[in-house]
Formats: sequence, structure tokens, C-alpha cells
Amino acid sequence: MDLDYYINEIIKWRASRGPPLTDEDTIYNLALLTEEVGELAESITKDFPIENIKEEIADVFVTFVIVAQCKGINLNEAFIKKLIILDNKCKLKGE
Repeated sequence: MDLDYYINEIIKWRASRGPPLTDEDTIYNLALLTEEVGELAESITKDFPIENIKEEIADVFVTFVIVAQCKGINLNEAFIKKLIILDNKCKLKGE
């Protein structure tokens, strides 16, 4: 399964839980994302078991997708554009 599959599953799951996400939901979900990143950082810096770190990474990803949905961002398009930019930067540096 690819990234698109998981993004769509998260979107479907979130849609089943309440009203559609709007731009007004961004700040709240951004705060949740910040909290999740903090929990991931704690898991890594305190050398928690790998299963805990995996769970925290998944939490960050889910919340990240929700923030993108709040802003109406198509993550596939955003990732493709970013990969092109990164590739061009590497070419300029001769990497």
C-alpha cells in the first residue's frame, strides 16, 4: 500500500467522526500536531521501545494529514513539488 492509500484512509476516518474540516479547525489541529511531535521527541530522547516510537510517528502522520485537510492541501501534489525542488537543489550542489 502506498502513501495515498493511508492518506485516504485517514481522511475517511476523520470524515466519519464529525463535520467537515475547515480552515477554522487549523489552529486546534496544529496544536494537536505540536503535542504529538513533542510525544515523539520524548519517545526518542528517552529511548522508549521502538513500538512506542512507531505509534508516535503514526500519531504525527495522522494529525499532519488532518492539518493538511483543514487547509485544503493535496499532499500528493505538495510532495511531488517538494521532491522536484529537492532534486534540483541536489543537482545544483553537484550531489
